[in-house]
Amino acid sequence: YVMLMVFLLFYLWAVVGVIFLAENDPFNFGNLHLAFLALWRSATGDDWTDMMYTAFYGCKSHLYGGGADYGGHVDLCKQGSDAMGLIFPTFYFIVFQVLASMMLINMF
Repeated sequence: YVMLMVFLLFYLWAVVGVIFLAENDPFNFGNLHLAFLALWRSATGDDWTDMMYTAFYGCKSHLYGGGADYGGHVDLCKQGSDAMGLIFPTFYFIVFQVLASMMLINMF
């Protein structure tokens, strides 16, 4: 049952991420399977704050060299806006971190 709950959490968060975060970060949240990979990366604790900052400021932010993090996929970064604000991405990533860590700890 724990694996089913983990899959359900990842699926729901991936759908919400694709709907709301794809404009600012198409490399990580451009479609559903990329969002799953980004959330797995986030659940392991690997640079989830970079994804959160990209969701804040957009992929063309001066913080990331105008899409330099995209590693040869700069054409994906068509638009970078800070219209998302700071509240939703903060809520999205921190709540996911807490829930995913609790569920992943229960697996073992």
